[in-house]
Amino acid sequence: MQLQESKKGKEMSKWSELPKELLDEIAKRLHFYAGYARMRSVCVAWRSVLPRTCSPYLLLPYDEKTATARDFLCPFENKVYQLELPELRGKVVRGSSHGWVIAFGRGLELCLVNPFTRAQIQLPPLDTFHEVEAYHPDWAREVYMIHNGQYPEWASEVYLLPSVQSKSHYLGYPNRSRDNVIRELVHLQNLFIGKIVLSASPSLANTDYTIMTIAGQYSDLAFYRSGDKKWTCATPADQIRTGDEEKRFFDIVYREGQYYALGYGGGLWGFDMSSEHPKMTQVVPPETSMENGFLYLVKMKSGELVMVQRTVDGWRKEVFNVFKLDPGRKTWVSSKNGIGDEVLFLGYNGSLSYSCHDIPGSKGNCIYFTDYYEDRHSSTEGGCEIGVYNLEVGSVQRLPGWTRIDDDILVWPPPIWVTPNPCS
Repeated sequence: MQLQESKKGKEMSKWSELPKELLDEIAKRLHFYAGYARMRSVCVAWRSVLPRTCSPYLLLPYDEKTATARDFLCPFENKVYQLELPELRGKVVRGSSHGWVIAFGRGLELCLVNPFTRAQIQLPPLDTFHEVEAYHPDWAREVYMIHNGQYPEWASEVYLLPSVQSKSHYLGYPNRSRDNVIRELVHLQNLFIGKIVLSASPSLANTDYTIMTIAGQYSDLAFYRSGDKKWTCATPADQIRTGDEEKRFFDIVYREGQYYALGYGGGLWGFDMSSEHPKMTQVVPPETSMENGFLYLVKMKSGELVMVQRTVDGWRKEVFNVFKLDPGRKTWVSSKNGIGDEVLFLGYNGSLSYSCHDIPGSKGNCIYFTDYYEDRHSSTEGGCEIGVYNLEVGSVQRLPGWTRIDDDILVWPPPIWVTPNPCS
């Protein structure tokens, strides 16, 4: 036994003595980040030589019904990598956070998947959200009842499979009128979750985490604590959405034990997660000057919160403006100098911020963005806004490597930024 251990130690010593030039050449020939992460884990010497890359990859559109592999674009290498992920077959991915993606499966299934380790975590199903009144697989195969807030004068929406839409008036739903809105079940799977953010990456060593999500047709907030059996509404009863655009939430970040939710007009609310039910506190009131376009909330490398306003100046002409939080004045202040040497990644993912020095090939003061127009994803035809916005000169450039899909064609689901996370 001692002899075997001695041989093993000598072999490991030899591996650790490989020259940096050779390790670099080996690393260049690896086809995906997962292999690179495994290479770094061989020994301390290799980890010290090979930098830990943190560049996000863009999960490209795919056919969720048949595909078992997923394509990931690294714009800084101008390369597309393919990863076998049978765990995502038949599932629709609707967001990412801490390297995990949230996926909708058949029926009520909702889960987290780490595409770099293939680890899975089951989450409470869709019918545990406060907006979903009932799920009846025995009624015309699959039916979801979606309640429009907590106001009885609003009719509930009924989501049906396309094959039974024509028969909806024969189903005899209790307390439902013929004025109910009837949509395909796929609409619920594709659009129910707007954004999802984890407090930390789940792992064997970390089972104490929370998730906050923007969900439902009126963009309410719901949260989940590891081990919970259902999703809990985080929006106070008097703030539940009733179709009022002024009460819409756009984005969420987690910082120092609190979630922050960005709403219509730039209104910002904090949620203290230390109590059983998060306490909602207004940090910044909404402003009329922020009512146009789409809003993102980003936690910068320094920890400060930044809001990004995205508007469209004519067809396909994207414009981004950055505002920094002034907590003392409870307002957003325009950042004339942009974001300095940092790089932002915005889209359906939890918004990301990196130093350009940590991502070789990137350029500071730039925003890498993907599409957010959900109505333009309803078919395979439409516009596609994916690119790089330079805050210094105010121009949009094509995202390197984005050539596999023509500008005038969209496929579902939309591309999503995913940060490699080899921990599970």
